[in-house]
Amino acid sequence: MTNFNEKDENPKAGNDQTYSSINRKYEVYDSIRDNTNKIINEIAKTQPAYIQSISNLQMECIESTKGLVNTTITIQKQVYECLNSNPIPTFTKQYVKQGNEFTNNVIEFNNINNKLFANLLDITSDSIKNYTKTLDTFVKFNTNVVEQWLSVFKNSQTFNKV
Repeated sequence: MTNFNEKDENPKAGNDQTYSSINRKYEVYDSIRDNTNKIINEIAKTQPAYIQSISNLQMECIESTKGLVNTTITIQKQVYECLNSNPIPTFTKQYVKQGNEFTNNVIEFNNINNKLFANLLDITSDSIKNYTKTLDTFVKFNTNVVEQWLSVFKNSQTFNKV
């Protein structure tokens, strides 16, 4: 722990108490910045594992759904064989055709949806980049304004002392 009462703590400061005082004044901001960056970096480290876990869960759900469909169809085939009935060829043909059309429509919808979502993510990423640039510009502008006000204030204090 840093002891702020000792002048010799900071070798750059030497006997200059002003330098040490300024460093102590900004130390809390540096600490907040450093600690926040540490937290963000730790969160960033866990993201690949987190994303992989989500992906693994999704794949498990997909495989489980495939298994459920295959088992259900197998059971239905067995029940149908036990009933010993013959399907109507026209009905079967029409049902298969509509099923294929529906499947193709779902696949096309999924492809369009994926492209739309990917574009949405790209746009969101660009928006975040623009927001960051705007925020940087805003901070620079405000810093310049504060510096100008401080210089005017310091100049007026110097002028009043003379």
